Amino acid sequence: MEVAISRILIVDDDRTLLEAIRRALRSAGHEVVVAAEVEDAIEQIHLCELDCAIVDYTLPFGTGTTVLQALRRIRPHCARILLTGRSEGEVFRDAVNTGGAGQIISKPIGTSALLEAVQSALAQMGSVGHLSEAIRIDRLSLALQPIVRIEDDGSRVPFAHEALLRSSHPVLDTPTTLLEVAERHGWVMRLGAVVLELAAQRLEALPTDQLLFVNLHPTQLSDPGGLSRGLTHLDHAAERVVFEITERLDLSRIEGWEASVEVLRGRGFTIAMDDLGGGHATLTNLVRLKPRYIKIDMGLVQDLQHSPQQRDVIRFLQGFGATHHAAVIAEGVETSEELDALTDCGVRLVQGYYLGRPVP
Repeated sequence: MEVAISRILIVDDDRTLLEAIRRALRSAGHEVVVAAEVEDAIEQIHLCELDCAIVDYTLPFGTGTTVLQALRRIRPHCARILLTGRSEGEVFRDAVNTGGAGQIISKPIGTSALLEAVQSALAQMGSVGHLSEAIRIDRLSLALQPIVRIEDDGSRVPFAHEALLRSSHPVLDTPTTLLEVAERHGWVMRLGAVVLELAAQRLEALPTDQLLFVNLHPTQLSDPGGLSRGLTHLDHAAERVVFEITERLDLSRIEGWEASVEVLRGRGFTIAMDDLGGGHATLTNLVRLKPRYIKIDMGLVQDLQHSPQQRDVIRFLQGFGATHHAAVIAEGVETSEELDALTDCGVRLVQGYYLGRPVP
């Protein structure tokens, strides 16, 4: 089995076991650093760059959780493995919640299983290393896709733009990949903060009569304080910024979403519901959010001209919006026939490749 060479810290007061793990890791080509107690381990953490640490839970003058906490604070990109002969749930919760252990392995463990655990931990934390490189303002950008208003005479007037994330990182090079890794490692708020800063820059390039639509992640909605801090970049132009909250969310599962929406509205920002018709909690979320804009999912727009049922749904949404002071925007418009069917249903705000692709 091929294993990437790394510097690994082993923390265990069982000298026989420590030596056996050291021999196995060195045989695999790794550089190994050892410590037998908490104080020695923390000294090594300060002295050495580390890729991975294998830490026994039971140590003299403390527990392995103290070492894991120091790693989390001082060497955040170091993969953390807890080694334990105990089976209590409290040990596991302590290691994961307090120490941020990525893996927990039980004693005794064979050489092959140990090397597999190290390889897995290094691969996972390698993604964190990529994240730290990718979530930088010089690595990320926002492409803008136009939202167009159709006038009575059929002319098209620029109304707004939606900001769409782009990445120039060689590995995390798509928005989906970047977001998945950020979600896995708890970096969504960091990513969101950079996006908000980029949005402020892009807003400066738009005409002052045009709005900027920016997507919010569920994690941002669950952290009203973090969201509030990120908004400072946009406060000066709050009336021109619309935050999209996808209809696909189950808001009842997001603690703090109401406080976040209150923060947004209190600061002068506007709310849009995105993907209406593409999820499962449509009417509930629509009533809860009371959005200023309702964005119809492209699934309801595709081949609209051939479906009386789809047109009935869109007419209903258009009427609902008019009654409740919410403008309807149709997404995913790709043909002139779809555009004509939408205008026949009364929809005047449209977005899609037929009207304009995202521009870097």
